[in-house]
Amino acid sequence: MLNTQLRYILVAMVSTICLQCASKTPQTQNINSAKALNKKYQLNITSNLVLPLNKAGLDSLKKEYLLIVDRNAQVIDEESEEDDLAVNEKLMSIYIPYAFNDLVKRGFKPISAELFEQKLTQLGLNPTQRKKLKGVHEHPHYFTFLIAPLQVTTDEEQKKVDEQEAKCIKIAGLYHFYVKGYNFIAMPSMLESFIKQDKNGAHFSLDNELVHYNCFLLNNNKSSLSWLCKHNKTLLFDLVKLYGYDKNETINKLLLKKMLNLNRASEVGSTYSGSGLDYIHTVFSRKVQLKSPYLVIHKGLFETLMQLPLNNENKQWTNLLNQYGEQLVKTSPTESSLCLSSLNDNERFELAAYTAYYLIKLRNKYKLTCDCFYQKALRTNRMFRTYLEKVNYLGLSVLKK
Repeated sequence: MLNTQLRYILVAMVSTICLQCASKTPQTQNINSAKALNKKYQLNITSNLVLPLNKAGLDSLKKEYLLIVDRNAQVIDEESEEDDLAVNEKLMSIYIPYAFNDLVKRGFKPISAELFEQKLTQLGLNPTQRKKLKGVHEHPHYFTFLIAPLQVTTDEEQKKVDEQEAKCIKIAGLYHFYVKGYNFIAMPSMLESFIKQDKNGAHFSLDNELVHYNCFLLNNNKSSLSWLCKHNKTLLFDLVKLYGYDKNETINKLLLKKMLNLNRASEVGSTYSGSGLDYIHTVFSRKVQLKSPYLVIHKGLFETLMQLPLNNENKQWTNLLNQYGEQLVKTSPTESSLCLSSLNDNERFELAAYTAYYLIKLRNKYKLTCDCFYQKALRTNRMFRTYLEKVNYLGLSVLKK
């Protein structure tokens, strides 16, 4: 009898201990997984950001993901145009480990949290910077940056957009995704597009553009830069236009060449419907959207322009910058190009002053002596002249002569 009672007590004790161990297992596994990832990739990832990277975990996620995609397809109305799967934390928790694995398999070298923050700082997106930015939404495993602002006209519409984005990213193609802990960048328009079905079943594969984008931007991989130059220049150009990433000579030269080509196309008439000057404005500067927005001039691009070989093709920049400067100093904003309407007078004049500074230096290289837009503006535009005097010509000695 005593032995039986003792056996029950021992069984109860063992069961209690096992239950306690079992209850601690997920947390312990997360901690151990985090340590393993940190040791292998120097990610400095915290346990709350650990996602399954082993085969069993990935297979389980894939099954769950395919169920979500299938369920989503069933509830979408056949006539609805909004057939994109909403991107939320649940789907990203499936996407992230697959994407990270695929990146590493295809040559991406994971970077430390410290280096990732340095890269984010270059893009104006470190934790301090993005707190002030509009169009940034924080999520546990990632944050998003709006690259194509939604057209909203009222505070009520903006409130609805903010409420929607707080829950999920419905129009994912308008955003870049920055993955926390794993330290890479994603641009998923529809997450289901990365899981492909073939005769062997479902498998995960990132687009080549995304792999090379991460390898170039985060690993400084020159081969990936060459691949993007050949296959997807738009991603590189967006680095300058969206983030002010204007220190890479290769990207800058490609972008300058594109601007010349667009201007030539707009002059002779072609399928290009815009103006070369409109495109120039979106490249040489950008408006950073804070509560109090401000202008950033991409001086690195101007500096690259100054280093171009002296020839007839590049000489076109003397005319193009002069035309651009004329637009900037027009007395009435309504007279200027529509793309300048977001700038106030001081911003237009600051951009005009820097344009004049580089234009004068370029004209001196080509030994051009006639007046450009700057001299005319000083004589005829009192507001422009008053602005320059007030800011001491921005410290640019060439403009004082």
